[in-house]
Amino acid sequence: MSDPTHVAAIGSTSASTSTSRTSLGGNRVAIQAAPRPDVVDTFDIDLESLPLARQSTEQGKSASFTLRYLADGSYQIGLTEELLVEVEVGPFRAFNGQHPSMQEAVEMSLFPDPPLLPCGASGPGFASWRGLRLSKWSEQTAEFVEHDGRFDPVACRGVAETTLTVDAASIWRSAIYAFRRCVEACAAPKHPSYREELVLIAPRAEWVVSTDERTPTRPHVGAFSRVALPLVPGRAAAALLHVTWRDLDDFTKMSGGSVRWKDLYEESARSRRLALSIEVDVPEHEAPRAMGFVSVVRFVEDESRAVR
Repeated sequence: MSDPTHVAAIGSTSASTSTSRTSLGGNRVAIQAAPRPDVVDTFDIDLESLPLARQSTEQGKSASFTLRYLADGSYQIGLTEELLVEVEVGPFRAFNGQHPSMQEAVEMSLFPDPPLLPCGASGPGFASWRGLRLSKWSEQTAEFVEHDGRFDPVACRGVAETTLTVDAASIWRSAIYAFRRCVEACAAPKHPSYREELVLIAPRAEWVVSTDERTPTRPHVGAFSRVALPLVPGRAAAALLHVTWRDLDDFTKMSGGSVRWKDLYEESARSRRLALSIEVDVPEHEAPRAMGFVSVVRFVEDESRAVR
């Protein structure tokens, strides 16, 4: 018996794919299939040339943050440095907005009932916060800072004990930055157990998935996106992010970059998302290879219903 479904647009450059299906009675009924993504760019990533992040116990001594309640029941993040930042205290996570460094935060929780602000008589004794330094963010590089330290629940204040700083390199048009970070046997780069990961910094994403087992359960998506891909010999790794036109433009404006959605795609952006895909292959006895793909995906058929 022959397959009753026939693709009618093989080789077509149209954004949508139409199919025809033969019913049992012999009549052909047209159906509308999901549109194919439009690939707008591809790029190679030279992993070995990316900067390697290093940790220090000296740089973080003056860094701190505070969480403050406001009269309307919301709160703010106060920083001693100007960062586009992600703060984690136990299960609580918050992001600040754009410049200046004191902005209303948005609580990012994957639980149905968000946890309370971790301040009071008792609470977690540790905190971490990380982000992009606004004064050192350009089209070519972005200084990424990560602090780990103590959290005082009474003062609602975190103080850094160690700091990781790296000038992440732009790997695609000031919209995706990347660096390498050692995660195992860091004191012995030649040791068989030495391991690194590839860290990606990108615009805020509506949806993100990766081969890193930590990402699906607790994705780092807020004022910006952060995805880490383990570089393990004999394995591959990948990440995919869906970004709106507004989040792409806001992110690249802060970097001073010139790329905008209208430069990538001529049609209306309201019902479309930019799909940012990174794929890494780490052979056993060869240098690792990585490549990126940028596509435009249509989500809503009727653009009048799309979220602006």
